[in-house]
Amino acid sequence: MPASEDSQQDALDTPKTADVHPYQFLTPETVLEAMESVGICTDARILALNSYENRVYQVGVEDGPPVIAKFYRPQRWTREQILEEHAFAKELADLEIPVVPPLLLNGRDSLYDYQGFSFSVFERRAGRAPDLDNPAGDGPLHRPRPCRGRHPAFSAPAGTDSVTVCHRES
Repeated sequence: MPASEDSQQDALDTPKTADVHPYQFLTPETVLEAMESVGICTDARILALNSYENRVYQVGVEDGPPVIAKFYRPQRWTREQILEEHAFAKELADLEIPVVPPLLLNGRDSLYDYQGFSFSVFERRAGRAPDLDNPAGDGPLHRPRPCRGRHPAFSAPAGTDSVTVCHRES
């Protein structure tokens, strides 16, 4: 029997104990309902992806490519911290630095709430696969990339004068 929304919210507001985990009520149905709440018509396919702090899913979309839904760990990040991360990702993407910013589904918001969970939606893009033949981490994907200069349009983090932007050697 599904828990009521009140009991779900009570569980999210309660510190983690042996009986209650912040993600206890983040069921596949909740993920699909959250996507529908922001206007994404799903085809009910969900694939859990690796994530240490948050819960991240690839969600199938009717008549379109899948999207990535990121559910933030309750009581871990403030709304302001998450929105700052989103703004930073957008700024990097605008400078053509390869990051995936969250989608603005209604033209202005990147962070949504559903049944006590804050979540964002991202375009699905391929990343790099780990070098499983080189677990020591000394292969080309683990080496620092040479830096060719500074990007003048990029606003440096508070307390610094500039930001070094690294580019992969061709």
